[in-house]
Amino acid sequence: IFGGYNNIDGYLSEIDKFDFTNETSNAVSSGWTFPSARGDGGVFGNQTYGYYCGGDAGVPNAYNQVYRLTFATGSGVVNYRTDLITVLLHSLGTTNSNHTEGFLFGGQTPNRYYTTSNIEKYIIASDTVSIVSTLTQSKSATGGGI
Repeated sequence: IFGGYNNIDGYLSEIDKFDFTNETSNAVSSGWTFPSARGDGGVFGNQTYGYYCGGDAGVPNAYNQVYRLTFATGSGVVNYRTDLITVLLHSLGTTNSNHTEGFLFGGQTPNRYYTTSNIEKYIIASDTVSIVSTLTQSKSATGGGI
């Protein structure tokens, strides 16, 4: 559970984890952190890595960086990998069925007045990003991806 925002602390740098094998347990600190507080990014991952893309820390701090954490490592500061084509907030992220590519759908631009229809593809093996298609209309804050 990457970063986020709450009414007391503002934007957060802590990354929490949830144990899916024990659904009645609470989320706990993962020991991972961002280099700076942020929220509102798109996420995707596979069995080895978790990725956090874009996001913000309030006006005017919007980001296009892609960060990766390695689940087996256990703790530390997430690693910067590359930049997205577009600075994105509130984008929807998911992986393909082979878990070799991550996709980010839509999102909000840094000025928060406009949304984008871009679909950006992140190739996990090479840390490369490209715009591969567009949505039927610009949108942000979409529901979950399957």
